[in-house]
Amino acid sequence: MADSAPELQENLSLSANFKYDLPAGIAVFLVSIPLSLGIALASGAPLFSGLITGIIGGLVVAPLSGSALGISGTAAGLSLIVLPAILVRVSLK
Repeated sequence: MADSAPELQENLSLSANFKYDLPAGIAVFLVSIPLSLGIALASGAPLFSGLITGIIGGLVVAPLSGSALGISGTAAGLSLIVLPAILVRVSLK
């Protein structure tokens, strides 16, 4: 068991898995951009805000999580943008 700790650290290094992470990152990018735009459109938010939340979700949340595997979505970021609009509509009724 004690011998597996260095091996585990080696497998978690950036360069050890880069050839697998790069195509996976491109695939996630290609899926998340239309998803970000679609969620922004469905929420009534500007399309640009969908792109911004997708970028923030990918570039900021992932390093801050400290996990080897992480999932952060566009809907979480857009909820902060759309929340004020929802509160205004609810309060007007």
